[in-house]
Amino acid sequence: VAERKHKLAPRTVSDYRKLVKSHLSDWQHRPMEAIDEAAVTAKFTSINSPARANYAFRVVRALFNYAKSVRDDDGKPIVQGNPVEVLSQRRIWHTDKQKREVIELAGLPAWWRAVNALATPAKGLRTDEGHFAKGTPASNSNGDTVRDFLQFLVLTGLRRNVAATLRWDSVDMAGKMFTIRLTKNREPHTLPLPDYLFSMLKRRHAAMLKERESNPKRAEYVSSGETGPLAEPKKQIAKAVEMSGVKFSSHTLRRTFATVAEQLDIPFLALKRLLNHKAQDVTGRSYTVIGVERLRKPMQKITDFILRAAKAK
Repeated sequence: VAERKHKLAPRTVSDYRKLVKSHLSDWQHRPMEAIDEAAVTAKFTSINSPARANYAFRVVRALFNYAKSVRDDDGKPIVQGNPVEVLSQRRIWHTDKQKREVIELAGLPAWWRAVNALATPAKGLRTDEGHFAKGTPASNSNGDTVRDFLQFLVLTGLRRNVAATLRWDSVDMAGKMFTIRLTKNREPHTLPLPDYLFSMLKRRHAAMLKERESNPKRAEYVSSGETGPLAEPKKQIAKAVEMSGVKFSSHTLRRTFATVAEQLDIPFLALKRLLNHKAQDVTGRSYTVIGVERLRKPMQKITDFILRAAKAK
């Protein structure tokens, strides 16, 4: 982590530490030479979650590969091999099932109504996590924030943890665009604001200006909890699923955005730029520069289509 801190995102470092603490705690002080193929196999098969088992041992594999590059006083690697290779040799790795869950067009109206129903009136403010304290004069209640956040995700295709870091100082209302600074590929991601989202942020900004004196910590982020970015709203998502009958997660909304864009024949390079995916070919990497204004028309087209499909007022 220390050597690769310029390449590892904070979320990745946090995940590594959690994996070690939750699944490999009894190995933390064990010499690496004492971890053999039998130990790897036993530990791997003892982890109930296939996804967590795979992730944990990708980390172990990386640690051993790193240790093979570290030399002792005699110039020899401190470990000679990587016992995690046994998982490949014996084909023990769990098959990664790629999620393809999207919100079908027929389900969008019920989903939209349920998400709108999450908004709570100002007089009904509650005090559980993410809500304003009782009596706080605010228009952006937690329900309003979650509603706007989920709509923001489906209309931008952003990852949840990335969208949650959007700060007001990164929103250009005059230029009708915004910039995400903390992204998965560590490159700033600027997108235009379609009309619907522009109106949403205008409303949220006006409410933020009124409430920041009483709760300044909520004035930094567009979607904020009590002390920072909005955490994953699991309870509200579960409530929306129950009300709508539409099963979804935060990442389902990203896939829905991408699926709609593909259905609308948005140009491939524009779609990659909208999703902040790096182009792999030489032309995309070195020669094609797609500016934010080039994305305004596709972004508006996707938004209009989703709003029509959702029968949004």
